Amino acid sequence: IECEKLGLVFNRVSGNEDLTDFPMLVSLTDASLADTANGGKVFNSDGYDIAFTDLNGYKLDHQIEYYEETTGNYIAWVRVPVLFTAQNTEIKMLYGNPQYTTDPSVEAVWNSNYKGVYHLNNNVQDATSNGNDGSDSSTDDVTGKIVNARDFDNSNDTITIPTNGWSETSGTFSAWVNTDGVSTGPDYIFGHTTTTGWTCRLQLYLENTSEQLYLGLGDDHSKHTNIQILNAGDWYHVSLTWDGADYEVLVNGVTRATGTY
Repeated sequence: IECEKLGLVFNRVSGNEDLTDFPMLVSLTDASLADTANGGKVFNSDGYDIAFTDLNGYKLDHQIEYYEETTGNYIAWVRVPVLFTAQNTEIKMLYGNPQYTTDPSVEAVWNSNYKGVYHLNNNVQDATSNGNDGSDSSTDDVTGKIVNARDFDNSNDTITIPTNGWSETSGTFSAWVNTDGVSTGPDYIFGHTTTTGWTCRLQLYLENTSEQLYLGLGDDHSKHTNIQILNAGDWYHVSLTWDGADYEVLVNGVTRATGTY
């Protein structure tokens, strides 16, 4: 069966090392990607006959996050074996095979280094194979950075997740965050601590009077203060990396705080 195809080219990444097994976000709108009922060339109305390969034709793992059959708006995470620093990376996107009728999304997009991935696009399920599915009290879906997001508009809105596979000594947390600037107490982006004694902290939160990003770590709720103001209405990529010796907080890929852990 002949399939249509698009060539996707990713610009080379900065740095000194190629990235392996990298989950690349593919987001595009193309009239050809609408389904056949809407003048496009995709047979399945859920986008299940869209697939990805490398230049040699080897199939690449992917997870569908969003598909709109009327417009051809398609968003998926694709595990790219190598994302090069010295040259552009090219893959193929195939579509138009009527034999594909089941969801091709697989957890293998996220390798064993990922202990939990949450798209927050209509659910709080873990996209990895670890099964760290969340339970939540926030059911308000709003427009997000990629597709949909969750709105935490009061102190009772939370997502609680298990920690299967977590390391006790090192790790990285990251999230896209957009604040409305209204707070009556610390707004936690991420928080982990013991239930008694309030030790073993891993916390990123906004201080309630200034919207400054704060870090809680170990036995110190204010391990690092005044990291950066997050302006209301703007999206920020916030991350925390820690190990047995040091920590680092980044905002939009720029280091904003470092110290000894």
